[in-house]
Amino acid sequence: MKRMTRVIAVSESARDAMARYARFDSTIIGNGVDCEAFERGRPMARFADGMSNILSVARLEPRNGIDIVIDAFALLARDQPALRLVLAGEGPYRPQYEAQAARLPASIASRIVFLGPVWEERADLYASAHCFALAARKASFSILLLEALAAGLRVAALPGEGTSRAGEHWSLAEIARSEAPQDYAEALQRALASSTPESVARARAMARRYDWSVMVPRIRRVYDEALGAAIR
Repeated sequence: MKRMTRVIAVSESARDAMARYARFDSTIIGNGVDCEAFERGRPMARFADGMSNILSVARLEPRNGIDIVIDAFALLARDQPALRLVLAGEGPYRPQYEAQAARLPASIASRIVFLGPVWEERADLYASAHCFALAARKASFSILLLEALAAGLRVAALPGEGTSRAGEHWSLAEIARSEAPQDYAEALQRALASSTPESVARARAMARRYDWSVMVPRIRRVYDEALGAAIR
C-alpha cells in the first residue's frame, strides 16, 4: 500500500473502512452506471401479468439481508395477493433462503421467485419491477441502488452500517427504522407507492450524476496525476 501513488475510494464509508488497515489520502469518486442502458429496459413478459413486483438483485448471503427481505415480503403478502417477490442472484445461502420461503404458507411461498444469476436481461428485469429491495447490512456505495435509480425505481433499504456516508444517491432511498422485518416491510410499502413522472425523473436525475460520461473523466484525471508523479 505504501507504493501507491494515488488512491480512489468509492465513498467516505469505503475510505473509512480501509483506514482500519492503512492511512492514506484518497480521492472520493463513486461508481458509475450506464444510465441509457437502464432507461431502455422493457418489462419482461413473464412478470407483466398485473402483479406488483418487488425486485432484489444480490448475492444470496447473509450480508445482503435476503432473510429480512423474505420475512418483510411475507408480512405484506398476507393482505396483498397481487404482490410478488423476485430474487435475482446466486450464492451459497440459496438453499437456506429457499427453505425459509418454503416454510411460509403456500399462497405466499408461491409468489417468491428465485431467478438465479441475471446478465443480459438485467435492464429489462429492473423495468419489470415496481420497487427495489436493497437490504445490505453494510453499505460502501451500492451500484445496485444506482442501477435502480437509473431505471426510475423507488428503493427500500436498511439503515445499514455506513449508509450515511455511502453517497448522495442514498438520500432517495426509503430507509427502514431498523432491521426488524416489520420496519423493513413498512419501508417496502412506502417504496411500492405508485411512481409519478416527478419521482421517476428525480431518480434518473440522481443516477445521471454518476453516468459513466461524468465519472470516467474524473477517474482519468487521477490516473493522469499518478502518471505525472511517476514520471517526475
